[in-house]
Amino acid sequence: MSRILVVDDKEENQYYLSALLVGHGHIVELAVNGEAALVSARKARPDLVISDLLMPVMDGFTLLRNWKLDETLRSVPFIVYTATYTAPEDERLALDLGADAFLVKPSEPEDFMLRVQGVLEASARQSPRSPRFAPNEDDSIVRQYSTALVRKLEEKTEELKRANSALQEVAATRNAILNALPAHTALLDADGVIVSVNTAWKSFADKAGLQSGQFQEGENYLAICDAASGPLAADMRAVAAGVRSVLRGERQSYSIEYSSPAPDSKEWFRLSVTPMGDGHAGGVVVTHVNISDTKRAEERSRKAAERLSLALKAASIGIWEWSAHGPMLWDERMHDIYGVGRAETVTYELWASMVHPDDAEPQAAGLARLEKTGQSAREFRIRAGDGAERHIYSVEKASFGADGRINNIIGINVDLTDLREREAQLKASNSRLQTLINQARVGILVHQNFVPVMANDELARIFGYPDKHAVMALRDCRVLFPEEEHARIRDYNEARLSGYNAPGFYAIKGLRLDNTQVELENRAFPIEWGGKMSVCSMFTDVTDQRQLEAQVRQSQRLEAIGQMTGGIAHDFNNLLTIILGNSELLEAGLEGQPKLQAIAQMSIRAADRGAELAHRLLAFARRQTLEPHAVDIDALVSGMDGLLRSAVGGKVEVSIKCDPSLWQAHIDAAQLESALLNLCVNARDAMPDGGWLTIEASNQVLDAAYVANNVPGLEAGEFVMIAVSDTGTGMDERTRLHAFDPFFTTKDVGKGSGLGLSMVYGFAKQSKGHVRIYSEPGEGTVVRLYLPRAGAEALGPALVEERASFVGGSERVLVVEDDEMVRSQVCEQLNALGYEVTSVVDGVDALELLRQDSNFDLLITDIVMPRGLNGRELADEVLKRYPHLAILFTSGYTEDAMERREGDELLAPLLSKPYRRQELAAKVRAVLAGSQSSPARQSSSKMS
Repeated sequence: MSRILVVDDKEENQYYLSALLVGHGHIVELAVNGEAALVSARKARPDLVISDLLMPVMDGFTLLRNWKLDETLRSVPFIVYTATYTAPEDERLALDLGADAFLVKPSEPEDFMLRVQGVLEASARQSPRSPRFAPNEDDSIVRQYSTALVRKLEEKTEELKRANSALQEVAATRNAILNALPAHTALLDADGVIVSVNTAWKSFADKAGLQSGQFQEGENYLAICDAASGPLAADMRAVAAGVRSVLRGERQSYSIEYSSPAPDSKEWFRLSVTPMGDGHAGGVVVTHVNISDTKRAEERSRKAAERLSLALKAASIGIWEWSAHGPMLWDERMHDIYGVGRAETVTYELWASMVHPDDAEPQAAGLARLEKTGQSAREFRIRAGDGAERHIYSVEKASFGADGRINNIIGINVDLTDLREREAQLKASNSRLQTLINQARVGILVHQNFVPVMANDELARIFGYPDKHAVMALRDCRVLFPEEEHARIRDYNEARLSGYNAPGFYAIKGLRLDNTQVELENRAFPIEWGGKMSVCSMFTDVTDQRQLEAQVRQSQRLEAIGQMTGGIAHDFNNLLTIILGNSELLEAGLEGQPKLQAIAQMSIRAADRGAELAHRLLAFARRQTLEPHAVDIDALVSGMDGLLRSAVGGKVEVSIKCDPSLWQAHIDAAQLESALLNLCVNARDAMPDGGWLTIEASNQVLDAAYVANNVPGLEAGEFVMIAVSDTGTGMDERTRLHAFDPFFTTKDVGKGSGLGLSMVYGFAKQSKGHVRIYSEPGEGTVVRLYLPRAGAEALGPALVEERASFVGGSERVLVVEDDEMVRSQVCEQLNALGYEVTSVVDGVDALELLRQDSNFDLLITDIVMPRGLNGRELADEVLKRYPHLAILFTSGYTEDAMERREGDELLAPLLSKPYRRQELAAKVRAVLAGSQSSPARQSSSKMS
């Protein structure tokens, strides 16, 4: 649907074009001359203007010229529709002034609408016609315009001559013509004096009971009507008022219907008053027409009206009529549009109550507008009876009584709801699309042979330009890429525009305005832009993503190595448990054989070294046993000053700087001391000729954005950062990426195990922190530890058990261990300590045994076991069923045992493998002695 401005000073032409255009779904605005058209168009820009040429105030040629000179209106297409200027020279002048079409009145409705639709469609595809004259070529335009006027004046002069020559013939034949007319006709001059009447008029006066002598030529018709008496007196006075209104030019015409007073056969007449000649100064023609046959034909027209109603319904057009102070007459379509029952009487008040409050118009204002122009068109919203909100376009036309007031209004309503919803959806879609283009993190570039024709702000941001206009100013957009990419870009572009295959998605390097490079992904495809084949490229900056992917790959690699390392260390601890236990038994049994006892002691020392190695592997794998609590980092680091200076030697200057307001960290203090010592020794080795070693500690807050981009998997929060910096040889990129790998070392054989940094890495990760290395060859190294800040829930220092002597007992002990050699060794050591020992291979067998005999004092169970029941789950069941039974966990690593819900306490103490006989003896006695008072036991009591 388009908004069309119709410019014509003839009311009948306006009404005809309005009905035709509205019937085809368009919205029509009206103007009576060129000046009014410009005012209307500048207030609300139309989609098309259709203008007559011969008009008062401002004619169509002048309007057309002003239209094309107006910056806001020149793009609106302009159709000339004329019945006066029809010569080829007139058409050429109109087209030269920029008209898009030149139509001659009258045109067939179908042909007319085809031309209108064609102009609208052409305007949508391309810009409307521009004038062939430059703005400064006024003389040429004036000459052509003057020529057209002179030619028209000459034509009119010739017409007047012919008219004058025929005037006498007209005068001679006028009476004959009037008498031949079946209608009762009288000609009045500007003062209402009767110029001529026909015989039918005189017969009508006699039949109506009027004095026929009063209607002779020369009598004043108005005076006769004013003085009338009898049944028709009121109608006659109304006629006089209507004639005067036409003579004064207040209205184009006047008509009234009335019936004859004859009692035997009632007949109906219509009196019509129309101007005579051009304008109103030439008098009027008054005609009486017998419309009785028309009245009787109304019934015959009913079926035709029904067919018309169906057509209007199909076009979603409702028709209504309203006489002042009476009900409104609606057709069925009006009732459907407004959701009002068809049997319900519709008043003006009911209709007004359904109009949306924001669009309501007071009745007086609406009537005043109609009284002024006789017709109007507007759009408003309604709240229909079914609750729906609808958009209505209404066209109204008023008819007037003899007093000049409106006595009837007829109009049409078009339901525009679907159209407005589609427009709103399209507008919203366009808005969302523009928002996506503006806000999307995708740079968009459209170019024609590398000349930019469209760019968005994100593209400018990616390439470091101030804004998209700076990109659009480039003569060749290939400057956005390094020179080594130019050949590939050129080949891809030629292939796309030639219809050959070219990659639609590929990685490419970009060159920012500051000459730094960025990693990009490009989605490219051909597109028509401004009528020319172009290429659209959509760039995504993946520089940070590539860096993050490298970090994730390194983290995943270390995680995989950690899982493998933890498994190896677990099995290694099981073996060391057997070796260490058996070696201690051998040492105790070889007291009288010094040489053999020395061999056993050598085995014990070797097993201890293996346990230390396994401990470091578990630290890297984050499966070591930690005892975290709130630690004063400042005090810890300051307390290590002497140890660290001794460890690095006199060639290295040590500096310790801690923030005075340093937070406490929630960590295992012993493990942190070990980690710092490892880092300082590594720094010393990187400075063989001496240098500076700096240890700094400060508070750091890592937000979610930093963590997401730099430390995948770490929770954002508050950390204590400890940085160990040296001025040593530094590392290259390959060495830095592998620095945390177990057994990776740059030292000579025998000078390092390659587990120092691995242990630091594992300790940081297991403490829910993070560690990063910054290093370049010759520039030294900085290792930063991020340790979580201690909260109110931080654990206090763990109690350190005093080592007991080899004290045994006679209690009954149930050992659950799936490794046969470990199980045998543990049972042998416990038997040697005097305990009564029973063993099973897994938790399922343990529960079955306890069901038969629960008279045990202690359950010693491994954490990781087969058959779907691990040590933690076994302990849960035992505490529920046998709360008297003490529990001791053992494990080669403790990750599974440490998995508990936040706030839970450990169910039982833990003895980490490998352990010495003395540790086993002490731990067993401690658990048996304190089982009833332990937190776990109390918890189990509550559970039971």
